Order: sequence, then structure tokens, then C-alpha cells
Amino acid sequence: AAKAKKLVVRNPNHKIMEHARDLKERRSDLSRFEPERLQKVLAASGVGSRREMEEWISNGWVTVNGRIAQLGEKVTPDDHVTVKGSIIKLKWADRLPRIILYYKQEGEIVSRDDPQGRV
Repeated sequence: AAKAKKLVVRNPNHKIMEHARDLKERRSDLSRFEPERLQKVLAASGVGSRREMEEWISNGWVTVNGRIAQLGEKVTPDDHVTVKGSIIKLKWADRLPRIILYYKQEGEIVSRDDPQGRV
């Protein structure tokens, strides 16, 4: 198989940039979010699985607004959450998704990790 060509990335036009700004504003409207269970929000934020987060909360490794969290506690976007001393940027499941479109060229593979180092 031949090596894939490098894709040329064009700068987006003004209309696209305006639309992206509008979507970002709608996506970051934190006032409409309902409180969610802490372990669910941490899992959605990519910290670990929900079951793993439940263990960490039970072990006292998670704090919300400076106090040790309790299992089943609900949090809002205004809360400050730390896990093992690291501040976590919470992500909310009902946000508008960010979609990235990529046209894979012939000869490329789609994989998170390729031990053979292919394109």
C-alpha cells in the first residue's frame, strides 16, 4: 500500500468562525444544567469508570468545594472538584457534541495505537 498524502488544512472562512462561536456559547451555557451525581460527572469527564469513581469517593480521594465528597452527592458546574489533589474540569453529558469530520485517504488506517507505525 502506498503512503497517504498529507492533507492540506485551509483556514475557515468568516461564516464558519461565526457559527463555531455561536455553538461554543450555546454549549457553555452553564445556567441550564441540573445537578448530577458526582461519580457520573467524573466518569463523563474522563477521570475513570463510574464504579472506579465510586471506590475513590468511598476512599476519600475526591473533594467537592474543599470538603470530602460523599457517595451519591450531586454537583453543579459551579462546584470545584479535586481528585487525589488534582483539580478536575467537569464535563457535562448533555452539552452539545463537538463533531470532527475527517476523510481518510486510501492507505491510512484508523486506530488509536498502531505498533507497526503505519499512517
